[in-house]
Amino acid sequence: MLLGDVSEMISGNLKSLHLLWVNLATSHRYSEFIGKKDIETFTSRLENEGLTFLTTALPSLGKALDKFHSTTEWTLPAGFVWRRTSPFLTER
Repeated sequence: MLLGDVSEMISGNLKSLHLLWVNLATSHRYSEFIGKKDIETFTSRLENEGLTFLTTALPSLGKALDKFHSTTEWTLPAGFVWRRTSPFLTER
């Protein structure tokens, strides 16, 4: 699926949001930052936690990253664990 097909994927259901994220994650622009394990973990967490993962867990991660960039102090948000291989999306 090409990035030009993004508008077709935005239909409001989880499958479409998942496809959108995977499409963006595997695009040339982001592929060096997002590995196969990240995509697998994202998919697993979305399947297990559903919309709550997208509306609660990921925004809390975003806020923690914003805080880190402004203060250089890292606080791991609830629902995430720090592992060397995949620090952001790993389930507890």
